[in-house]
Amino acid sequence: MASQYETGTGFTRVLLQGPEPEYLKLISRNINSASEWEEFFIPAKVTQDFAKGELSLMFELGAGDKPQRFQLAGIELYNYQQDIAFVDLPKTKATYVGRDDDATWRTEAAARIEEHRKGDFTLTLQTPSGDKITDADIHINMLKHAYHFGSAVVSSMLVGEDADAQMYQQKVLELFNQAGPENDLKWAPWIGEWGNSFNQETTLAGLQWLKDNAFYTRGHVLVWPSKRNLPDAMQQYLPDDPANADPQALVEVKNHIDDITSKTAGLISEWDVLNEPYDNHYLMDAFGDEVMLDWFEQARLNLPDQKLYINDYSILSSAGADTAHQQHYQDTINYLYTNEAPIDGIGLQSHFNEVLTDITKVYSIIDRFHQAFPTAAIRSTEFDVSTLDEQLQADYTRDFVTIFFSHPSTVGVQLWGFWAGRHWYPEAALYDLEWREKPNALVWKDLIFNQWHSQFEAKTSTDGTFVGRGYYGKYEITFSHQGLEQTLTFSIEKGAANNIVLKTQ
Repeated sequence: MASQYETGTGFTRVLLQGPEPEYLKLISRNINSASEWEEFFIPAKVTQDFAKGELSLMFELGAGDKPQRFQLAGIELYNYQQDIAFVDLPKTKATYVGRDDDATWRTEAAARIEEHRKGDFTLTLQTPSGDKITDADIHINMLKHAYHFGSAVVSSMLVGEDADAQMYQQKVLELFNQAGPENDLKWAPWIGEWGNSFNQETTLAGLQWLKDNAFYTRGHVLVWPSKRNLPDAMQQYLPDDPANADPQALVEVKNHIDDITSKTAGLISEWDVLNEPYDNHYLMDAFGDEVMLDWFEQARLNLPDQKLYINDYSILSSAGADTAHQQHYQDTINYLYTNEAPIDGIGLQSHFNEVLTDITKVYSIIDRFHQAFPTAAIRSTEFDVSTLDEQLQADYTRDFVTIFFSHPSTVGVQLWGFWAGRHWYPEAALYDLEWREKPNALVWKDLIFNQWHSQFEAKTSTDGTFVGRGYYGKYEITFSHQGLEQTLTFSIEKGAANNIVLKTQ
């Protein structure tokens, strides 16, 4: 093995994969190795029947941006039928660089978090007439982060009444300050093509529930511009050859953007305008890249103040090695900015399995897009870790959220679901079907409500003030004055002087 990477490490990806069009992956695992031979055992369950020749064992080569030479030998695939329990099969556990407790990135990330996610504040308590309240015992507790810690949600669960729906709602309120529908706002379900479980009445009711509970809400997605991801109603305009596409398709897209944004404008804080342009580009092939500019402009008509995003996958995932995808995304965003599209943010999807991107690599990719587009907000829009190794899942959740939170250009991390009963990969959820709290749920809660939580027990000074430093967000202060307990709220805001004066009621 030889490699031009600084670590001297080479890599390949092992795939045990079914046939097209699903390409079901029973194994998707990176193998990293230095110069010495290493042996890897990778078990998998075959979850459905395959015809002879349909299941393929493959090794991906050619990824990354530097040359390497990687040797493989002794490749063997065994079918144990039902003779051995899955848990008894030998396994070489997956891991990632940066997992160690003493990894140097942790100190650097903590310093950035202290610098960029916290602010100094001066709080002054006064009576309604302006007299200072001195020497008062005060308790200050953080209520909600300014940073977005969120999840994709299902509208029918937000307005449901059964036991699972009630637990679902409770967890949304407990764990998150930001949310957005996973599928309800996609074009096909919005117009009723996904059956009775998706309808505009339920979708709007779910969005209203989020607004009533003061959530920052994301819309996903206005245009997913491939033939396969456009609704059935659009197929009459989309022949197999994009060169023959009917221009009426563009009219339909414009009408859809106008329809859905006008109906949701008061309920949604930001939208993914364009989704996955790297391999969803039928409409661009048919009508030119300038149609992307039209979609952003059309969205802005009904969304004058909402943030408008582009969103794509395989930028942070795929071990950070999908350089062609990364470059295409940067080029597409650059095209939008160069042509003055009203774009505000960059979405990085962040779906992981046991192919885990090194933590410092995650940071370097975030920083690449920040350096290229310094005014853009960057959000992890679809984070999950799909693996049965719950400790690995928890550790990567802890470290990914930490490194993301530490970069000053980022504004939030949105999970792509949290309960196995409503998750596209149930094993990736924070809670299993019976609502067992998994290790990844524990680390999520520990970071947000313990490690990154500010509270103070103190007294006001002789001039009625208290000086502190806390995470940006909303706070509650409790104190007694003239025998009456008072509870007031205030916010510590990034970029503000945070000289806060509160008067008793």
